[in-house]
Amino acid sequence: MAIGCAAAVLGGALAACALVRRVHPADQPWRWEESRSEYLRRSRVWLGGDVDAWVRHVRSLDLRKGPPGRDAFVPEALVRCEYVRPPAGVELGRTPKFLCRHRGANGDEVLKVKWGADNGEVFAEVVGTRLFWALGFPTDRMYPVRVECRGCPADPWQGGEYEAGSARRFEPAVVERPFRGETIEEFADQGWTWAELVQVDVAAGGASRAELDALSLLAAFVQHRDSKPGNQRLVCPPDEIGIDPDGRDDCGKPIALVQDLGSTLGGPARLATHKMDLQAWREAPVWENPRRCVANLTSEITATGGLERPVIGDEGRRLLSALLDALDDRQLRALFQVARADRRGGVSEWVAAFEKRRDAVRQPVPSEPGFRCPAS
Repeated sequence: MAIGCAAAVLGGALAACALVRRVHPADQPWRWEESRSEYLRRSRVWLGGDVDAWVRHVRSLDLRKGPPGRDAFVPEALVRCEYVRPPAGVELGRTPKFLCRHRGANGDEVLKVKWGADNGEVFAEVVGTRLFWALGFPTDRMYPVRVECRGCPADPWQGGEYEAGSARRFEPAVVERPFRGETIEEFADQGWTWAELVQVDVAAGGASRAELDALSLLAAFVQHRDSKPGNQRLVCPPDEIGIDPDGRDDCGKPIALVQDLGSTLGGPARLATHKMDLQAWREAPVWENPRRCVANLTSEITATGGLERPVIGDEGRRLLSALLDALDDRQLRALFQVARADRRGGVSEWVAAFEKRRDAVRQPVPSEPGFRCPAS
């Protein structure tokens, strides 16, 4: 993605830039009290705390409505907005999306919209983000909507000028709500690599090995194949930001989260990933080596630094299994219905595929009910 956002400060363009690229000028002084590596060392990846309490919480969730909030959209809401042409030099990625200005609960804001019946990310991100949210792994929020865009050209993904007097409908579509917080980064889109998670120290307040393994196994469960650093980020939630005596920001409890779950719910393609592809997801086993608890996950060719064949400890496997088991059939059907899985192979078929994968997490070696993953 090309640079050029820093100068785009008029007419909402800066807000648009924030949605497609976070800017950290090279000459900007480090704003945080501690180093990025220290915040990563203390980062959390799971918000649950107590497993039994979170399991009870999971059972109470409405996966159709999804993550609550004053800026949430109800399923299939008609969102009216006005086209925002991307700032010069900024590309919107490899799949159809555009920016538009909307007046809603957050006032005047620029939304990122993905759309298209042939765009697998429109379906996959709803399933992926709601599953992560329900299980307690922080991520961005995606809401399935219909969009009426004033001024949009016929294909806003390709850019084009504002078309006065036009009002075009885009559906199926999804609107993104980023996880709230301030990004901790040394340069734009730094994110974090999965290999860096070995630095996380539970003794310093960071995630436990079980929580890290559960996250890695969940990534394999959904076949999260575009796991390059820019699709993760290190965040300080608003209520954890403080100011030290020297006036610099500090973060009490940083969070390492996955922020882009578009390349999921499928399996390897020749160049990238089959996204929200029922047959590909069925054919991609959870485990590459069940007896050694090596999860079946490889990264797309362009996802340098992504997650590759993670080895999962038994505590992490049992943690994810307990969380997955908390979801009942009603919730699973709601999850795939709201993601419009009827357009991608059928709701019942997706639920059955999910349950089969859940069984594999619960029992990696079916012939050995008492099997435990070896120490790793």
